[in-house]
Amino acid sequence: MAGESERRNANVVQEILCDIGMVSLYEQFSKQKIDNLETCKALTDSELKTLGLQTIGDRARFRERIVRQTVISSSSAEDHQDTSRRNRVEFLKKVIGTQAKIYIRPIQKNIKVINITEEGPSTLKESCSTCHKLFSITELRDHVNQCSEVDEGYLPDLDIQADVDFESITTAFNEVSTPTLLETSVVPNTPDNTFATAMFESAETHAELEVESVNNSSAPNLNSSAIENQTTLGQSISNIVESTVQYCTQNGIFDPTEILRYFQKKIVTGRKLDIVDETNLLEGKTNFILVDRNRIIESSFEEIKAIEDLRTCLEVQFYGETSVDLGGPRKEFFVLVLQEMKQKFFQPVREWSEDYETVGKIMALSMIQNGKLPRVLTPELMEELFNSGNPRTFINDLRRGLDALGLYTLAVKLPTLMNVFAPGTPSPLTVKKLSHLLHPIFSEEGSNRKKVETAIYSNFVKYMREAASGRRGNVTLNSILQFVTGADEEPLLGYALPPSLCFVLSGTSLLPTSNTCINKLNLFIPEKLEDIPTTDVLFDFYDYSFSNSYFGLK
Repeated sequence: MAGESERRNANVVQEILCDIGMVSLYEQFSKQKIDNLETCKALTDSELKTLGLQTIGDRARFRERIVRQTVISSSSAEDHQDTSRRNRVEFLKKVIGTQAKIYIRPIQKNIKVINITEEGPSTLKESCSTCHKLFSITELRDHVNQCSEVDEGYLPDLDIQADVDFESITTAFNEVSTPTLLETSVVPNTPDNTFATAMFESAETHAELEVESVNNSSAPNLNSSAIENQTTLGQSISNIVESTVQYCTQNGIFDPTEILRYFQKKIVTGRKLDIVDETNLLEGKTNFILVDRNRIIESSFEEIKAIEDLRTCLEVQFYGETSVDLGGPRKEFFVLVLQEMKQKFFQPVREWSEDYETVGKIMALSMIQNGKLPRVLTPELMEELFNSGNPRTFINDLRRGLDALGLYTLAVKLPTLMNVFAPGTPSPLTVKKLSHLLHPIFSEEGSNRKKVETAIYSNFVKYMREAASGRRGNVTLNSILQFVTGADEEPLLGYALPPSLCFVLSGTSLLPTSNTCINKLNLFIPEKLEDIPTTDVLFDFYDYSFSNSYFGLK
């Protein structure tokens, strides 16, 4: 039995290495007698590098697969145990992980299920628990915040089938400070905070720099606390804007790139935006959002509206994709959402839309967090945005969105910064420029491997020329750059790590891969020069890869 168990464990390690494309390292693992999950979990970064997992991305994928396999094995072993143990917090944490979202609702007896035959505005209405007047679902939240009859000690009367300690709930909710606890779709780590989030959903308040005066004697304490938090946040941003203006004025800094670089250092909080050293993994607080590529506007607007503190580094994950965002997915997110926003909100302008404040927030986030420049405004809109004393409503909304991170005020006080909003197209990407960006890393001169690498690189240069001339269908030079870095143009503040091109030995596939978080393109090569396929076959591989923008999908 012991021998059978050892073989099963060894097969698991081999399977994990195969899944992450590193099956060639199995022999090295076997030599070091690393043949079970517990040993794999205990390996340090230096030990993994010695075993052949050289990059952060490879090590991250290996550890993620180890954790997943541990959960599967643990679940199988605990199938025979009682239900009460499965409901423990430790078990849920182990299964759910740190990046999961659970969608919950209170248990109710009176839910109505009606077939919707025709799509249109909702006609459902609910009564206010205080004044008992009927309101539509979309109006109810605003009404609850303004209802003059709300008592300070009021709690919503939900039909919850459980005993509730309201005093502990109120205490837990008043201590909430992190943005994620205000998202109704996110389950925090503690049971008290989870329930408090659901109970106080109607009291959620979005961040605004200009807070209207409210009657504190008639509004709930919860609203007063939220307003105080937003006021403090707004004052903090205003102070950073003022200090930036003072610093740039005193030091004669008027280049918009340098202004933005200094402002970024002051305004962004949490985890670092990009990897600056491949050997160190980024850690720190982030605003984690889940977005759908097929509904990029709708899903991203929902997530951005739920963020209370936009200063924190954004972490993006696309539905159904397994990447860990260390900078790459975030940059691609900005490319996709800005492209859709330009078409939907500026070609033509939709003055009646109430979404321009969120549009402004995303534009500000993209500029501050190394995303694509938001070249979506016409000269007429720029003039009205920055110089008009009586702008239209949607322009006021756009100003508020930009000022959620202080960018509108900063551009008014340092006018040269307005140039980053100017319409136009970036300088065209050429074969020369792209080949300089993607610096190839060859093996030692005179080695057999160097000959194979040179032959593969020569074909890649030919492919770039065909893409530049439009002979590779939808693949352009910008498509290749986006595949490598996550963005289809160079960022205004430059790359934290310069892009590179590496050659990787492969006995199975020659499909190029990339790690957008460290801007690395991997071109796979065969062992022998004579094993290089024909140009047509090789170019088909390249077409398939460079036209695919999905992360972590097979």
